[in-house]
Amino acid sequence: MFSAVPMSRLGVAVLERDKRAVLRLLGRLGVLHLVATKAGPDTAPLAPPDRAVELARVDGLLARVDTLCQRFGIETLPEPAGTVPEMTLGQIDGVLRPLEDRAEAILKHQMELRKRWNEVQTELEKMRPFLGLGIPFDQLGGSMFLHFAVGTLPAEKLGELQAAVGPNVILAPQAEQEGEVPLVAVTSRGGREALESALKQAGFVHEAFSAYDGETAKIASESGRAEREQLRADLQEADEEVMALAAFRKTQTAEAQVLILGNMHARWDLLADTAKGSAVWAAIARKMGPQALRMNLNTLVRHGVIGPDANREMVDYVAGRRMTRPQRAAFL
Repeated sequence: MFSAVPMSRLGVAVLERDKRAVLRLLGRLGVLHLVATKAGPDTAPLAPPDRAVELARVDGLLARVDTLCQRFGIETLPEPAGTVPEMTLGQIDGVLRPLEDRAEAILKHQMELRKRWNEVQTELEKMRPFLGLGIPFDQLGGSMFLHFAVGTLPAEKLGELQAAVGPNVILAPQAEQEGEVPLVAVTSRGGREALESALKQAGFVHEAFSAYDGETAKIASESGRAEREQLRADLQEADEEVMALAAFRKTQTAEAQVLILGNMHARWDLLADTAKGSAVWAAIARKMGPQALRMNLNTLVRHGVIGPDANREMVDYVAGRRMTRPQRAAFL
């Protein structure tokens, strides 16, 4: 419930260049109502400025922040440490854009891994009924004398197909699966059109396999399973990296960030904007490649990783990362 409290009326004359700073201060002091007037004797209030465009832009920036939080599993943003710097909308956009680009790269990698995993899984399912066949996949369409057809047809059509094909056709049906019969049909090159016509009438659906040079279904299936397991491990690692990155950005202490960094393999530039102190920066430096170290020496000096008062071990580490002897001497 609101209650009446004493209020004061305040008139302030400020320079145009100080206007924004004064307004921010008045807002923090709890001023409820502001009326702007022109400079000079005219005291008529100015109409409130139309900030619809700026407010819409702010809403867009906040929505982008929410999207980043959702992508990295951040439920609540931590309270800022110290004074929040004043930034223009353009500066905020400049901070968000590289973060969005980096997030897109990480999530794109995840998406590509999942896509390939699904492709391998589909290919394995297609090959499973034909594991007992010893025909290399790359020879199915390349024989000079024989024509192969590999696919499935409705189980109830198998008898009709067997009656329709001629004596120069070999049909090798496999075990029925959910009302479909996996089938390999072989005939001479000259009997190709007659076989394909009969297959079409029976509702046969051709299966297209990826190129497995010289591999039978069994060998190709073993290769596919090995790739699937590797993709599974890569996907798990990618998911763990996203969770670790989110945890790194949410944590409030340097000690926790250093601990998280010990098991991370993320790009160092994804971590830089939230690193808390020289110990974290030292851990980040160990994640950098030689080129990144050479390109960011000033950054490391600024954060106390290297320099006159820095830990000698880190100085030696940075100096020793693929620098030539003259470079190392100049650096030290």
